[in-house]
Amino acid sequence: MNSDLVTSLGLDLSSGTFTLPAWVAGVAAVLFVIVLLVAILRTSLSDLTGAVLRLGVLAVVVVGAWLWFDHTTESRRAEERRALDARALALTARALETGSPLACLDAVVGDNVEGACERSVFASPEAVAAAASYIEARMALLSEGHDFAARRDPSYDAVLASLRRAIEDDRFGLAAQVLASRDGCTAETCDFFALVNEPARLRANLKDGTYDTLVARYAASWPLRPRAPAALSSAPPAGGSP
Repeated sequence: MNSDLVTSLGLDLSSGTFTLPAWVAGVAAVLFVIVLLVAILRTSLSDLTGAVLRLGVLAVVVVGAWLWFDHTTESRRAEERRALDARALALTARALETGSPLACLDAVVGDNVEGACERSVFASPEAVAAAASYIEARMALLSEGHDFAARRDPSYDAVLASLRRAIEDDRFGLAAQVLASRDGCTAETCDFFALVNEPARLRANLKDGTYDTLVARYAASWPLRPRAPAALSSAPPAGGSP
């Protein structure tokens, strides 16, 4: 089925919802008036009364169905937006936890603070993993928020502006690393580039391997993991007395 035709009819195949377009409602109203006029011209007064009543009932049913579809669509739109907002708040709370370096991945900071942030983010394997997980969650939120804005609420795109800029800046190459490892992206081609306005920094970090460079720089200073104690043998020493 032609996708443009499906969209013009108000059917959203991705979400399984239906919104009655204004032009369909207009056509239905015109047809209703035409049928009513034909009924008036072709029937007697007694028949006309019954016809008008039947048409009135039909009109009530049509309008009721339209209102129900519209209400259902609006409810789903509001529910989906609340879910996206809740995820954004949860990520913000995660970044603002005491002692968390994740806030460094958002804020615009000076050179001195930038260096301290870099050391915090790459202070340990656990810190790097937490930062990468945080960035991946924000990228997923941008992707789903962009889809929501395109399908249901164009005004939501403005809400994503600061999130989009933070990912575009890609401080420390974490977003580029996610794209390379998760999506197989290269500096030349990546579907995610369509979700941002300025992918130049992402391209550069993919090309230069910024993340790998920083990991190599700090890995030598990571604390050594304690070795597991060697298992003690329960066998008696060779040649021992029974």
